[in-house]
Amino acid sequence: MNRLKIKIGKVFLREDRIVQCDISEKIEEIGAAHIKEALEAVCKLKASKVPLLLKETVPHSISHEAQVEIANTKIVNAMAILAFSSVAATVTSHLVSISKTPYPFRVFGREEAAVKWLKLYLS
Repeated sequence: MNRLKIKIGKVFLREDRIVQCDISEKIEEIGAAHIKEALEAVCKLKASKVPLLLKETVPHSISHEAQVEIANTKIVNAMAILAFSSVAATVTSHLVSISKTPYPFRVFGREEAAVKWLKLYLS
């Protein structure tokens, strides 16, 4: 499995063809430059549009600029965030509900549910 190390963690292509980004516990705020680097890593792993799983294990703030980068990416065809707690899932779901993305975007508390949903978007 090809794993690419980036400033906010690591990005890799899973065996099920979903790209996963594990966000490091050492990062407090995710900025636009972090998201650009992560999306460039996704492009290196897969040339076509892909479902993306963002996996967090601790709280992170995401700058407005980073949110804009996420919303405007062309490489992702669906994104799931795996939240670290039920409270984080509720808050993130609310934020996602008021954001506009050009692709399906959901928040999950369980990895199995996130992966099952993302598999619907494999091409």
